[in-house]
Amino acid sequence: MRTGAPLADLLTACARAAAGTEDAAAARRIALAGPRSSTRILAALPLAGLAGAALLGLNVLGRILDGSVGTASALLGLAVWLVGHLWTRRLIARAAAAPLDTEHVTCDLAAAALQSGASIPGVLQVLAEVLDDERLATTARALLLGVDWHTAWGDRATGSLARSLDVAWTSGASPVALLQRRAERLRATAETDAKAAAGRLAARLVLPLGACFLPAFILLVLIPAIVSIVATFT
Repeated sequence: MRTGAPLADLLTACARAAAGTEDAAAARRIALAGPRSSTRILAALPLAGLAGAALLGLNVLGRILDGSVGTASALLGLAVWLVGHLWTRRLIARAAAAPLDTEHVTCDLAAAALQSGASIPGVLQVLAEVLDDERLATTARALLLGVDWHTAWGDRATGSLARSLDVAWTSGASPVALLQRRAERLRATAETDAKAAAGRLAARLVLPLGACFLPAFILLVLIPAIVSIVATFT
């Protein structure tokens, strides 16, 4: 191995990093399950209303198809329902597609390599090749040339990897424990962020509920039902 790290340590770090990424993805899926279920229930509300009206003996379907007020109301309700459906799908898709923070993977791999005594520039060079990150390679070359730490990192000096390695570079202390703790913290943060994103999604879904699904229920079910009741008595 180019870093000199034992293969077993690297494999363990890779397994821990992969498990952390999968845990964060699973936390996101679980957190989004509630908003997804709520959206499906709300989208099915007009159909449930039509079925309920039919059970009560109301000729709602006939009023929807008779070309009068019930038809116009149903067409408008269908359009509003479609807007709400597309709106909620877009919100959910955006929340599900948000990129997961995988910086904990970098910290885990760097800790495994540094634990074997590899140099920081050497580890950064290998990580640059593994992650296809040219900026990391540039940082490694700058450090080898004696460039100041913060200058070499540029605007990435505040990143988790740079902050974890800063103390080791300036004081010579081992950064392994710090990298491992930071990786654990990043994994926990990723799960927390996934749950927070689901909470924000649930709040945003209130808007299409009030603006689309409830009006669609009124237009598709209640108004034709009222027209049917009025026609029965007249």
